[in-house]
Amino acid sequence: MNSAMTDFPVALVCNECGAALAPPRCACAAGTRMEVEGDIPRFLFGQRYWGETSSANMAHILELTRRMNWRDALRSVVPDEAVTGHLLSDVRADVVHAMPWSKIDTVLDVGAGMGFLASDLARYAKTVIALEAVPERARFIQIRAEQDGLNIRPVIASAMAMPFAPESFDLITLNGVFEYIGLWGKGDPQALQEKFLRSALRLLRPNGYLYVGIETRFAAASFMGALDHSGHAYTTLMPHKIADWYCRWRSKPFYGSEHAIRGYRTYVYTPRQYRAMFQRAGFGRVEVHGVFDGYNRQRIVYDLDDFSGRKTMLDRLNPPASFKGQLLRVVTNNRLLYRTLESEVAVFARKGSQSTPLLWSQLRGTGTVVQANTGVKTMAFTFRNGRATTVAECAKPGTNTSERLAQAHHTVNTAQALYGSELSSWPMRWPEPRGTVEIDGRIFYQYAYISGQPFGSRLLPTAYRSSVALQLIERVMSGYPEFCRRLASKWPPGSLSSLWENLTYALEATASQQQLYRLLRDGLDYGRRQSWPLTSVHGDLSCSNLTVARSGELVLLDWESFSANGLVAADLVRFYYDIALDAKRLPAASYNSLIAKTRDFLVERLQSMGFGMRDFDALEAVFIADQVYITGNKAAPFRPLLDLYLSRTCALTASAGDARR
Repeated sequence: MNSAMTDFPVALVCNECGAALAPPRCACAAGTRMEVEGDIPRFLFGQRYWGETSSANMAHILELTRRMNWRDALRSVVPDEAVTGHLLSDVRADVVHAMPWSKIDTVLDVGAGMGFLASDLARYAKTVIALEAVPERARFIQIRAEQDGLNIRPVIASAMAMPFAPESFDLITLNGVFEYIGLWGKGDPQALQEKFLRSALRLLRPNGYLYVGIETRFAAASFMGALDHSGHAYTTLMPHKIADWYCRWRSKPFYGSEHAIRGYRTYVYTPRQYRAMFQRAGFGRVEVHGVFDGYNRQRIVYDLDDFSGRKTMLDRLNPPASFKGQLLRVVTNNRLLYRTLESEVAVFARKGSQSTPLLWSQLRGTGTVVQANTGVKTMAFTFRNGRATTVAECAKPGTNTSERLAQAHHTVNTAQALYGSELSSWPMRWPEPRGTVEIDGRIFYQYAYISGQPFGSRLLPTAYRSSVALQLIERVMSGYPEFCRRLASKWPPGSLSSLWENLTYALEATASQQQLYRLLRDGLDYGRRQSWPLTSVHGDLSCSNLTVARSGELVLLDWESFSANGLVAADLVRFYYDIALDAKRLPAASYNSLIAKTRDFLVERLQSMGFGMRDFDALEAVFIADQVYITGNKAAPFRPLLDLYLSRTCALTASAGDARR
């Protein structure tokens, strides 16, 4: 027997008779066909290609992966197509970080595509089976898993005839797939979807889980003309028979397809209808969670039954930036309408009658949890009686953040012990540490929740008030050096050499980018020759890391970049650049006035600290090199800052020269 069969991690069986399968066919009357292509079991034949890019591009990508990493192949062939941003995004279907992994070993990812979700599942589960109908995509998954060292085994098969024995899996996932099930058979699309749910239930072990990421029928965006999977606008809002007639009249290829489908077959439902459908199929507990930006980029995940948690986190992490956005938020935040109008959801269900919460059960207690995600960490905000009380942070697997989060928690704990009684007189403070908790082998670092708004939200057109913003900026520019001075009073600085060693490492990492390398080299060479005083610094003074509490206090979050031998002046320059980025949506006149006055504040503050015009170039180089260093030269997190620096539109030297003249 082929080696792919002898070591396959789950039993492969005939979907008709249940007998173990081996090539070429099952002995039963159905004669289920099976082949092995490049160590991938195949059960589906004759299907047309469809995918995230054209068949020609896909063939080219696969050819290039023979001699380069799959990421480089994507960037080489389709650098500007959505598929590249989709697969390389640092915020993904991040509800996986909330799943109960101590109870999950074996996972089936249905409609796995190019491994978007399967690759993240494999960082937790012992085995991931990626079921995919398109051979080219299955081959890409296989290559991706081999290159990244992930235990993912692709299978080419239909979701309507899954070749697995009952009770083979602890978790079955479908991300952006459930709506397409109507295309995989004949008859009523809803009946096919419900048939799939019953099949999934049969394949799950006792108390197993099902996850589905999907759009909703009456999403607010649909009323505004957004295209759905039929390729048309408004079809999700129509009765199914009218939508079917309309799609037959205006037949066109659906997303990712190179051929047209006649009729309307990509059914989606309201959150309440999803819950009812899953329960009818036999699932016990069913939870429906809202996801912002969507199920493919889950910056925030919240239980739709938790109105307060949803509203609090959306208002904090995604405040509306325009009048249109404010109006839309009024409608979608309505207590009577918000569930129905939610655009995309993550449905999580469990086989059996267990009544415990399915996500974040070890953090919830008597409250609820809202999950927020960045490129490197997951945050769980715990709510009690409608109010957030704590936030717990954990590193994403596959990142270098674990040590930095541990060090940040240690830093804040140490600072709290040294200075806690003095903080009332300080110009800024940190969030109070609340200990750690271990969940499924991962350490979560807990802090008191700070009620308030990130400083950056004050720079949105809907909230911007020039006098208020400038007053806050001046307060930060004057208060941060004093805060660092007090912090350093019992925290001796490290050696000067270690700072320049780190920055030199960052400089070398930019050698292939000539303009950036030259600017950093010249600035760092000058700075190294100076006798600038080092002190304790937060290390990442930015609009998102600075919260204006309801009490009016300034609170510095995210202490992963803390250093005992840093430059306060470089942090102030970083803050100035970040303001220039966050305020981009302001009208041109307001923006230009804000940046000019902020620059004046900064120049005045730097000069009062003893820095001259020639020093400014070097300080800008230090802050950029430090960003390169702390992100490991991964361009995505600091690319906008880097582009702004390279454009020199925010350079301080011109303003300093003007001030002198």
